[in-house]
Amino acid sequence: MNTQERHYVPDLPTHPGVSLLETLENLQMSQAELADRMGRPRKTINEIIRGKTAITPETALQLEMVLGISASFWNKRESDYQEALAWMQQKTQLAQWVDWVNQIPYKDLMKCGWIQNQTNPSEIVQAVLSFFGVVSPEQWNVIWGNKLNIAFRRSISYSIDDFAVAAWIRKAEIMAQEIVCEEYDEGKFRKALDEIRLLTSEQPSAELYQERLGNLCRECGVAVVIVPRINKVSVFGVSQWLSPRKAMIALSLYFKTDDIFWYTFFHEAAHILLHSKKDVYIDLKDNDEYASSMLEMQANEFARDILIPQDLLQHFIRTRNLTSQGEPFFDEKDICRFARQLGIAPSVVVGRLQYDQVLQPRYKNEFKTMLDIEDEKIVIKRKPINCGE
Repeated sequence: MNTQERHYVPDLPTHPGVSLLETLENLQMSQAELADRMGRPRKTINEIIRGKTAITPETALQLEMVLGISASFWNKRESDYQEALAWMQQKTQLAQWVDWVNQIPYKDLMKCGWIQNQTNPSEIVQAVLSFFGVVSPEQWNVIWGNKLNIAFRRSISYSIDDFAVAAWIRKAEIMAQEIVCEEYDEGKFRKALDEIRLLTSEQPSAELYQERLGNLCRECGVAVVIVPRINKVSVFGVSQWLSPRKAMIALSLYFKTDDIFWYTFFHEAAHILLHSKKDVYIDLKDNDEYASSMLEMQANEFARDILIPQDLLQHFIRTRNLTSQGEPFFDEKDICRFARQLGIAPSVVVGRLQYDQVLQPRYKNEFKTMLDIEDEKIVIKRKPINCGE
């Protein structure tokens, strides 16, 4: 949903009565004669000429019959005049909201092409409000205050980071709204998750992470979007319902590795499957209070278990040889064999071991695919080592 550029509106618009007066002078017709020909009170014609009364569609048709100038001309003059008046009033209002818009990272939005480049403060305010799909800061608070408060579980006291997160989510919504999906079907989505899990073990490609994943989900009523990060946005992913029949999962590639990508996807999928359609679920970095909530713990458990069941993982860890420090030793062949047994990528195994702190974060990262976003498309920056047979 891109806001089109508004056409030119003069700062001092002239009302259509000016055009009517010029026409009468050219025809050497008095206002009284025009009133008689139209069967209208002379006062009404005078008020139209002075801009005190609008030209209605009925009046426009009568002017066409009497003056020979099309009704569409008079209707358009009246419409343009009324729009210009409204714009002048809006500019006055927009100028009062400049301080508010300075809290929005609008320069980042312009840089990303999410809003058009503007230099006039009032036009910046208008562009930002249009981007968020609201008419005023008050309505921004109604919509986004509710979303952020639900997600962050805290009082509505916004920081620059909050505005940046809201902008990122809004871009995700716009992208997701453009994706045509089937009606949401929980059974189909659960089945699709089994197929998506198998995607993790395939040769990494941009098409796999975006088109194939996206197609499987949209057939179930879930729009998946990859949204580039902007400054001050520490979001891994977001899930929410755009309508009762369409859900959205947005991913940021915050850590740019495939193991985090897949874990975040399944985490957000859990919110779609398990939790209320009314809330927005935002997976933030360093938000311990929210991360420890029951809903987040349920989503974490769902993502962990669908990728690597806990009992199989514990058996794998227990059966490793021990180092001289008494810690399990994870040989590359063992990791590859375990991943093949599970039907997932070795990177997912490595990421889980690192997350559970049984493998130090600096080890075995050569198994991970490095990802990035360019022009809203995933690109492969580094492929993982090949496990072989």
